[in-house]
Amino acid sequence: MNSFELKGGLYDMISRINDKDLLAQIHGIISKLINQNLEKTEFWDELPADQQNELELAIQESYNKENLVSHEDAMKEIQAWLTKE
Repeated sequence: MNSFELKGGLYDMISRINDKDLLAQIHGIISKLINQNLEKTEFWDELPADQQNELELAIQESYNKENLVSHEDAMKEIQAWLTKE
């Protein structure tokens, strides 16, 4: 299974969860894992400051529900992008 398929599977699983407490727990676990992974990798320090700022901004924007795109809409956009000639 490639990274794209793994991510899609995670999106599908998470999108079916309606329990706010469970979602909060999953969010905490994933955040912790990502932060641990970032600490282990040195690529962050190798990124130019403008790229770091853009990534930090994107992360902050992702916490605003108005900025989120449903999985279904994202898949439609991706499919449209892939079928463009």
